[in-house]
Order: sequence, then C-alpha cells, then structure tokens
Amino acid sequence: MLKNSLKIETEIASGGEGKIFKLKGQKVYKEFHNINNKIQEKLDRIMLRNINLDSICTPVQLVEENGKTVGYTMNSIEGVNLKNYLFLVSMGKKNIKRSNLVEIATQIASSFNYLHSKRVLVGDVSDNNVLIDENLNIHLIDCDSFQVDKYLCEVGTDEFTPAEMMGKNFKTTPRILNSEYFSLGVLLFKILIPGRHPFTVTNGGSPIENIKSGSFAYPLANDYDFNTPLDKKLLSTWNEMPLYIKECFFKTFKTENRVSPKEWLEVLTKYKMDILENSYSNSIFSEDIVANSDVAISLDRRTGIGNAQNILNSNGTKIGVLEISTKAIKLLVRGSDKELKEFSYEDFGEKNGGFREGRLTNIGKLLDKNRNMNISALKKAIDYSIHEFLAKARELNVKNLYCVATAAIRGAQNRDEILRFLKNEYNLSCRVLSRDEESSLTTNAFKYTGRIHPNGVKVLENSTRKNYLFIDQGGGSTEIAILRGIDSSPIFSKSLNFGSTILLNTLTINSNLSTSLATAFEENLKTVKSKINNTLKKEVRDIPVHECISVGTAITSATGKSGNKKQHCTVMNYDTIEKSCFNAIKFLLEKYETVEDLLVALKAEDESKCKNRVLDSALTKALGLPAFLEILKRFNLDKLVVSGTGLWYGTFYHHLEEELGMHQMDIAN
Repeated sequence: MLKNSLKIETEIASGGEGKIFKLKGQKVYKEFHNINNKIQEKLDRIMLRNINLDSICTPVQLVEENGKTVGYTMNSIEGVNLKNYLFLVSMGKKNIKRSNLVEIATQIASSFNYLHSKRVLVGDVSDNNVLIDENLNIHLIDCDSFQVDKYLCEVGTDEFTPAEMMGKNFKTTPRILNSEYFSLGVLLFKILIPGRHPFTVTNGGSPIENIKSGSFAYPLANDYDFNTPLDKKLLSTWNEMPLYIKECFFKTFKTENRVSPKEWLEVLTKYKMDILENSYSNSIFSEDIVANSDVAISLDRRTGIGNAQNILNSNGTKIGVLEISTKAIKLLVRGSDKELKEFSYEDFGEKNGGFREGRLTNIGKLLDKNRNMNISALKKAIDYSIHEFLAKARELNVKNLYCVATAAIRGAQNRDEILRFLKNEYNLSCRVLSRDEESSLTTNAFKYTGRIHPNGVKVLENSTRKNYLFIDQGGGSTEIAILRGIDSSPIFSKSLNFGSTILLNTLTINSNLSTSLATAFEENLKTVKSKINNTLKKEVRDIPVHECISVGTAITSATGKSGNKKQHCTVMNYDTIEKSCFNAIKFLLEKYETVEDLLVALKAEDESKCKNRVLDSALTKALGLPAFLEILKRFNLDKLVVSGTGLWYGTFYHHLEEELGMHQMDIAN
C-alpha cells in the first residue's frame, strides 16, 4: 500500500520510534522516524505468521513511499490503558465484579496462547501494552516489538521480568517461553488482585528487588515468606481465591515449572464457572478478616543443640525423662533401678515407684509468624507442670533427669533464649533434639516395647529380613523413615514440615474467618497429598516395605482406645483409619460452619482447662490422619501397627543403655 493512498485525518500519538495517525474508517497508521532492513524484515515475518485475532493489534498492511517501507496500518482500537483501568478498579471506581476480572484475565491468557501457537513471543509484557474497551475486551498493542524467530524484542519492563533475565541485553538475548510464562503470571496477578504487583509488599523492598530474591509474599499452605509481610486485606482476598489458582501463581513465581497460557486458560475458565455457581466470592476485594496471620506454619530447622542431663540427686538410683513437645510436657520415671529388663507398662506406674504423665500445653501455638516464642507466654504454659514434675522426680529418687525438646523449640528463632530461660528459671538443662535424633529415639522405643504384645512380636519377628516404615507425627512435623531391620540406621529419612499444630496454623493463615470449614478441610487435604507426593518420589515408593509402625496423637486416638497401654500395638487397617478421619471431620462440620466458629470454640476449650478435650482430639484426627492415609497409599500398604510408647520411652532406653555402657547412638548429654 502506498502512503499517498492513505486518508490521514489526525496525528494521535508520537514517540521515540515514530508517530501514529488516525485514518478515515477503522484503521490507524504507524509511521517510523527511521526504518532499517532489520525492522522491515521483522514486520514481514510477523505478517507471514498470519495473526488474525481481534485482541492482537498486529500490522495489517505495510505502507511504502518511494519504494521503501515507512510504516504499517493496523486496526483502530478505542480503549484505556489496562494499568490505569486496574488502578481505578482498585479504588472502587469501576462497577465490575470478580467474574469480570477473571474474564479479562482469560482473554489475556487466550491471546498469549494463540501467539505462542504461532511461534511468537510478546517479549515486552506489561499492563501498559494492553488496552481495554468499554465492553471489557482487551487488545495487545505495540505488537511490532514481538519476538519472531531471530528477530528479538529489544525492550522490556523490569517489573515483569523474571530474575534469570534481569540485567540482560534484550538486543542480543532472546526470550524463551518459560521466561514469558513468568511475565504473564505477573500480568494475570495484577488483574485478579487489581493493580497490585505480586512482588510488592508492605515494609519490604521494591518489586524488582523482591523478584531477584524470590520474595513472593502470599501463602500457599505452610509456604509463606514472613520477611515480606502483606496488607491483611490483600491476604484475605488471596485466601478467597481457589487453591487451583493459588497453586498456579506459586508454580510460576516460586519454581522453574511455570504455568503456560494453555494451563491458565483451563483454570481461569473453571474459576469463572465456580464464581457464577457461587462456589467462590464475586467481590473484587475481600471484606473478610484473615483467621490468624500471626502464627508459625513451618518449623524447618533440623539441627539439635544443648545438654539433656540434669543431676537432681547425686545419691539417686533412677533415670527420668522430661519431654517438652509441641503439644505437651511429659515426665517418665521407671520404678526399678538401672537395669535392662523386659519392658512392662507397670514398671512406670506409681504403684511400682514409677511415674508417667503428660499435660497438654500447646506451646507450638505460642510461635508467631516469625517463629519467635513469647517467653512470658511460655512460662505461663509450662511453669506449674515443670515445678510439679521436678518435685515429683526428686521425690522418686531420680538421679539423672534427661530433658529433651522437639519441633516447637527446635524451630523457634529464639531457641537459645528459651534454653537460657529454662536454665535460669528452673535450673534445667535441655537438649533440643535434631530431627534425626528424634526419629532414631522414637524408633528405638518400639524395639524395646513392642515385644510385650503378640502383634508387636509378629511385627518384630525376622526383623533383619524386613524393611520397616516408621511414621512419627507430632505437633510440629511428621517424620518418615525406612529401616532395613529394626536395629539398622534408616536407608531413607524425611521430615515433613507439618504436624497437627502446624496444620491448624496453616489452615488459619490460608483461611478467612468466614471461610467455610468444609473448604478449609478440603484445602488441608490437598496440601497434605501434595507435600507427601513431592516427598515420596518413585524411587522411594519402590522400596518394598513389610511393616509400618506409627506413633502420634492422631493415630493413637484413632484406635478408639483409652490410654497408651491399650493403644500400644493395635493393628489398624486403612479403612478403619479412613473411617476415623471421616467421623472426626463429620463431627466438626456438624458443629461448626466457619473457621471463625471453630476458633472461638477452640479458645473456649483451651480456657476451660478441661481434661476431656473433645474438640482438640477431633481436630487432631481430622488434620493429622490424612497424612497416615496418604503415606500408606503411596507404599501400597493396607495396615499399620500403632506404637503407644514413642519418644519419651525411646529417650529413656537410650540413656539407660548409655549409663550401662551399651549405647550406640550419640545424643548430647
């Protein structure tokens, strides 16, 4: 097309590359200040791609003057800049709903998917390069900068650029699909949470700094960057979006396995349908409140520290164990003096000069979002029990009291301060167990205690020729170990960053107060399945397992029996565990409709100090049992045997062996 054939009406824009003119009819004309062979070849290549989509404003015809290309025509678009439009939405100045935002995002994903099918990359992804008209139709503009084959997109916008492309010279560095997926994710996020960049945080660095450091501040299950706190209104809006949308953003911003436009199309289409069916809120921003954003949802420290031994009575003859766990504080003393003999629950009973008692303290709930534990709150939770247990140990003529702590204190940022508090306040030395130590001691317990029951004898017979799977779920973590023989070191050991307490914290930070409890449990189940699936890779699942031994409040409660003695060595099949989990969830859903209802009831039960904690027990099973079920399923197992002894017994027998000169495991003392 010759330039002199154009019916130019007015100049409507001017920039560094050239000018844009309105033509008579529905077209506009872009004329370059200077056009070289490279630009002309690129325009030819774009046109050869035959891009024919109304939402993409690519060249329609090249325009020539004196035998040279000087510009091109394209369809005229009436609309406003998407960035400005989203700002107005965020200010409440546009009368639209969330379903409209999802439709806008769907159009964006569809346009990118179409271009990628044509082997074209947008390159300079930005909300400044998108127009939106009064009918909420979107249009990609500045399309002559697209990347086609060897013809690169030579410009970029840092706030949409992934970390691996930061600082690159785009005149010489080609984009790839995976980097464009990141940029698309940023654009979609800014649409679904209007105008808010996913890497913008309150009291944090700039979006560019946070992209470089990977500081995406929105939580998914117990993955949450607490160093980049959020405005709670935005967090509650995030919580109201479906898990499948949040997972896509997490994959795009936190992994290299980023979400493609085609995948986005599928989930956004589902999201819109779910909104229209009232499964999710149609409000732009949530008016709800996050259930609890100031709790710890990951206790990922593995290492141990400290000294376990406390000499209470130099003339004493007994060994005692004081365990400070995430949920309880426990004292264990055996009545008989230091000798290695067949295990009996009666030896630890008061009638025979022993002692065994655990008291619920829930110190895991005292950890804030930065994993700091308030010392005053800790003292209030444990003070009475510590004093009584120390007095009882002295009364029972305990010489060496071994004090150990688990996930809550291990994972606390201020654990050194906690250890100093225990020493200064109670003259109590404490060993914070490493995860490996905790796992080994728990395993050690069943080796000594399992033989008192026919079920345990059967599990332990021919032990050198069996592979054992141990599952130990506490309040702060779930430990998985596989041993070749009951006396061997693990051939596989993994700690999952969730126990029953952490799962409750995760539920509250990923939910708003009015979130239905059914939805919260559903997301918890998906989280557990995902974590276990990512942990137990095929090479692990292919290890043949002959016996499964499990310990933890959730699984012991699921036996339906009262007391560890009756629970010990109970064989539970998959269906029985599943039924117990189902009944616990059913009980809670029949009593409580929302997360807020549940939290109010939990607080009332905590404050009542009642021993029969029905709600806590049901919640522990509802949150904890799915992990046991999923692990059994992964190893194709249909049953497990419950250990009613656990860490405190394992610690006792370890130090008994040590004092008798038989110890094999190196635990600090």
